[in-house]
Amino acid sequence: MYIEDKPYKILSFRVGPDGAAYLGLRGIPDRNAAELFRGKILEGDREDAPELEEGQYYIVDIIGLSCETENGEVLGVVTDISNLSSDVYTIEKAGKSILFPAVKGVVKKVDLENKKLIVDKKIFDEIAEWERCHVLHHEVNRGKGAALRTGFAYLKEHAPTFANLIIKILDLSKKP
Repeated sequence: MYIEDKPYKILSFRVGPDGAAYLGLRGIPDRNAAELFRGKILEGDREDAPELEEGQYYIVDIIGLSCETENGEVLGVVTDISNLSSDVYTIEKAGKSILFPAVKGVVKKVDLENKKLIVDKKIFDEIAEWERCHVLHHEVNRGKGAALRTGFAYLKEHAPTFANLIIKILDLSKKP
């Protein structure tokens, strides 16, 4: 395991109930010391990665695949995967981004040998967000409140009428 090109030995590993990975690393003795590494990129040698079960893939292997329908229609190239309640794939084609959640049934096949991600066209068309979608994120998880404030600030700047409508609807839903 490397953080900013400095090697660290993994002493422990567990997955929390929220799906987050928790690592114990030699040289980082406690939670306070670990806070100094928040937002840093962790890298590892591929040969040290655990073997995955059938149908599971590392994100690094999906990035760069051609996203295509079962009939061979090229929808774009996978450029990013965000881990939310379900993985959200970003594909790009002709300078435009398309986002879609990897909900059950949309991804039909991952073909690493031929560098293809095959999707169900009907489901994809129902769930994909074309140019209208903007993914906002903080480098570090700052909680739901911060996420909502960021989202509303973005809406106020880019779609003030829509943002004010949402805020008014939320105000109406408050109990007196």
